[in-house]
Amino acid sequence: MKTGESPILKGYNGHPPIPREDVQQVLEEAHAPGHIGGAKIYDHLMTPGYYWPTMEIDSATFVKRCKVCQLHGNLIHAPAVELPTH
Repeated sequence: MKTGESPILKGYNGHPPIPREDVQQVLEEAHAPGHIGGAKIYDHLMTPGYYWPTMEIDSATFVKRCKVCQLHGNLIHAPAVELPTH
């Protein structure tokens, strides 16, 4: 197989894949304005043709590690229950 024939080497929509060393910066720039979730980052980056082989996983992982999102994100809480009295 020649370079450029593999979907991984070809990228998306004819664009070359993002080099690994640029992934962190691309994720930061996509996430910072509104602290959007991993799936939205992925969709947001796919629209203009950004691509790298682990983009979907990297987007989700990036959001899970974002300190602002950890502090202020939509957290799943157990329903409130009355505490027993002794």
